[in-house]
Amino acid sequence: MRPMLNIHASVRPTPSPSLSSRRQFLTVAAKAMAGKERFEVAVKGLPKDGAKSSFEGKLGDCPFTHRVLLTLEEKQIPYVKHYVNTHDKPEWLSEAHPEKKVPAVKDLNSNKWIADSAAIVDYIEDEIPEPPLGKTGDSKNVGEGLFPAFVSYLQSFDKAEEKEKRSYLRTKLQEIDTFLQAGGVQMWETGSGNGFGQCAPLRALYSR
Repeated sequence: MRPMLNIHASVRPTPSPSLSSRRQFLTVAAKAMAGKERFEVAVKGLPKDGAKSSFEGKLGDCPFTHRVLLTLEEKQIPYVKHYVNTHDKPEWLSEAHPEKKVPAVKDLNSNKWIADSAAIVDYIEDEIPEPPLGKTGDSKNVGEGLFPAFVSYLQSFDKAEEKEKRSYLRTKLQEIDTFLQAGGVQMWETGSGNGFGQCAPLRALYSR
């Protein structure tokens, strides 16, 4: 992580938190551009020192964020993370887009913001096609619905419902087992096959 630069001016009034946050955002964004990072990524996380947002912090539990970061890492695209407190979102995020969604990515080449993980990974694939990972609708999302199926099973009210939901949960687990038996992870790691069909169960499991 890059160390943050804290400047305390004794002869000037302390700026308001929103203005201070905005200045920090602009300053680090400028540093990112100077360091040749291609993307600014607003991610769910725990910002340093309880701030609304910070370029230092801890990554939060969000499969959508992990999907975007996995894409950037796999393509070896330089980027900088901006940790956002999703319970107290900073005002600058509304300047990026009205809904204040995370993850959100800013293309530092065009200053364009993109929200929604599916739209983001498709945009990245269009902009940087190598190595190819595929786009959102290119293949089946292996393991989709696994965790909702598990929660639904735990919430069963009677034996009949429990039996039905157990059967559905086993179907979802079998999808992942079949994928792994077929060497799906190896295909993803070596770049053969479509990336997001294989990436989906990995990001879902990793985020938990």
